[in-house]
Amino acid sequence: MNKLGLFLGLCGLMGLALGQTINSGNVVLGGSPPSDLRADQFEDNNVAYLFTEHLNHTVPRDVTVDVVSPGLYDAESDLGTFTLLAGTQVNVYLLHSDPIGNGPRDYYGSITFPFPILAVIARGRRLRLSDDELGVPTTQYSQSDNYRGYELDTQDVEQFEVLSDGVTLRFYARTTDVVDELRIITAIPEPGTLTVLGAGLMSLMAVRARRRQR
Repeated sequence: MNKLGLFLGLCGLMGLALGQTINSGNVVLGGSPPSDLRADQFEDNNVAYLFTEHLNHTVPRDVTVDVVSPGLYDAESDLGTFTLLAGTQVNVYLLHSDPIGNGPRDYYGSITFPFPILAVIARGRRLRLSDDELGVPTTQYSQSDNYRGYELDTQDVEQFEVLSDGVTLRFYARTTDVVDELRIITAIPEPGTLTVLGAGLMSLMAVRARRRQR
């Protein structure tokens, strides 16, 4: 069995397991966040960006979040106050939209994550307060408590939904001259999951090797 091939195959399989799927809408995968995500600094009239802030991240301190369960969130009263405990292992993503100029522009889509959504932060103030624990230190974020998050009561089209499958998020935002963001926190694969993935790949490659020897 080719060891390099095994390594590359395992990396590819793990990449699929850690990747997100864009099901629909004008949203794209943006990779790591840029250095500046303040208003008017990273703009696009056509698409929203899903940035990966952290993979396999240990939450250093308790973080207050707005959502921890599936449901439709289209009013401020739908949001709650929950705690993501220090020490929790997570993946962290930031959904960002900011049109060129004053907008407005509509952004919408459906994103499926590989592991369960543990929490969503939608309020501007809580996004700002969670930057130190969940954001990227080299990225500058908007500091607005009022306009950075989703204004669920002031703009009827702004809403998001965590589907009943627990891994899919739908969103709709009408963004003007500021940014609209959601921070999505998911579980990470258990060590046993990666072991199973690796064992499955090794078995598959062993079968292929035996077939070539016949």
